[in-house]
Amino acid sequence: MVQDPNNGVYIPKTEAIKKTINGKEYYFSSEQSAEEFIDKNQTKTD
Repeated sequence: MVQDPNNGVYIPKTEAIKKTINGKEYYFSSEQSAEEFIDKNQTKTD
């Protein structure tokens, strides 16, 4: 089992959506959760 860093849900690794962000692997329960995590963690620049 792996934990979705966006919403804290545990999912089987075989069913998780894997994304590599800034060289680190993350596992998500859904594409929407992955997109929310990326949006929340992007560096905002003006």
